[in-house]
Amino acid sequence: MGFINAEFARLGLPPVSNDLVTDTLSLARRKHPMGPNSLDALCRRYGIDNSHRTKHGALLDSELLAEVYIEMIGGRQAALGLMSGQSRGEVADTDETIVPTGQRPHPLPSRLSDADVASHAALVAKMGDKAIWAKYDPLV
Repeated sequence: MGFINAEFARLGLPPVSNDLVTDTLSLARRKHPMGPNSLDALCRRYGIDNSHRTKHGALLDSELLAEVYIEMIGGRQAALGLMSGQSRGEVADTDETIVPTGQRPHPLPSRLSDADVASHAALVAKMGDKAIWAKYDPLV
């Protein structure tokens, strides 16, 4: 964090507040106190493919770190289980599946105002007949 703020100071820009920064290295050290916490080690630990990372590059590293961060905070959902009482990775042996009931008894009201609909129609009209939006009714 200090390096970024030092560069900002050289450019005459205000520093970035610590409140706006997530320190992924300290998060990794808290989650995995005994293991190595380099980007390569975290990619291996979470099964993230970094085989195309032959040299250090800020853009590639930030993309990999974003994937690692999602894994560290438990944000990625492995599967969508729609069975009641089913725990992760377990197949229910009962017939208690949740089945969608079909159409709503009363459709939800549109959140589009008349001005929104008119503005959209005018924009689509400017695009011409080949515009993909011309195939869709905005009120559906």
